[in-house]
Amino acid sequence: MVKLITFSTFLAATVSATNLKWDSNYSYSKNLALTSFACSDGVNGLITKTGAKTVGELKAKLKPNVYIAATPFIASWNSPNCGKCYRARNPANNKSIYIVAGDVSKPDAVTGEEGFTAIAQTGLGQGSFNVYLSEVPASNCFA
Repeated sequence: MVKLITFSTFLAATVSATNLKWDSNYSYSKNLALTSFACSDGVNGLITKTGAKTVGELKAKLKPNVYIAATPFIASWNSPNCGKCYRARNPANNKSIYIVAGDVSKPDAVTGEEGFTAIAQTGLGQGSFNVYLSEVPASNCFA
């Protein structure tokens, strides 16, 4: 009797633990030009990929409750990770948001007040907290 063993290959999402901080430069209300960020132009830039020139214009191309952020996944200008969508989950309260990688930040992730307060336990006064970042399909972020 021959036994056939089947192996399945699974693509596991990489999850990175980091701290999430906030900076008003990533807030929609500040509406900075995307040229202020590492993921501005170039073949991988947000301007090139979306046609948006400001944070406010980018917001119009994103699903509700998606935020722009600086992440450890962006090494420099025109990174291939520019514009990738990530789920940021706060393990302390299990709340999550989606973020679009738009700028460099080492070693922490940084988003605006809106995204930070959406998953913080105690609001802006918390300053920073641990999150798990996992890459998700772009359809989770872009309208």
